Amino acid sequence: MNTKKIENVIGLPMEERYNYFIRKVAEFEEVWGLYHEDGWAVLSDKDNRTILPFWPEEDFALLCCFEQWKNYTPKLISLDDFINKWLKGMKNDNRFANIFYVQETKIGNIVTPDILIEDLNEEIKNYL
Repeated sequence: MNTKKIENVIGLPMEERYNYFIRKVAEFEEVWGLYHEDGWAVLSDKDNRTILPFWPEEDFALLCCFEQWKNYTPKLISLDDFINKWLKGMKNDNRFANIFYVQETKIGNIVTPDILIEDLNEEIKNYL
């Protein structure tokens, strides 16, 4: 991916990065997480909630493969699996999604699985 594009997208305000995620995931039907032999990358917040980070493209996930995730690699999740398995399982387990986490700022958009499913399904309508 073009370095300038990466810088521009990462520099977007959190809400715009979230919208970028929704558009790209709906268009290309893929989501990226970070995986290591011990499992998927996770975060927690001050309320001790379990939060899983996701990105719209491999290159953005790759940018977070250092510090606590230095041994992780980006792994593809199909959109169908993401909606029907991941998000439904996360809802049942009371977990949250961190959309487009940026390592340098430690910021991403934390949303419930229900909101993410709703936003993705709404955007998917544009591609049918």
